[in-house]
Amino acid sequence: MPRFFRSIFKPFSMPSAEMVALTEYEQAKRELLASQSAREYAQAMVNYNTDRVNRLYTYLNRIAGEKK
Repeated sequence: MPRFFRSIFKPFSMPSAEMVALTEYEQAKRELLASQSAREYAQAMVNYNTDRVNRLYTYLNRIAGEKK
């Protein structure tokens, strides 16, 4: 088969197992990075809300102490 025809049919050929594995590997790395970013964001939100609860608890206890 002439080179011209091979280049036309190449996009329709079955990819090799190595190419499929490489594609999956690259996708897994992207998903890992996205998951790590989501974890960092979630941890930052936990820290923020923990600090907020502590700040409000301290404030309310101080106000309650002043009213006595």
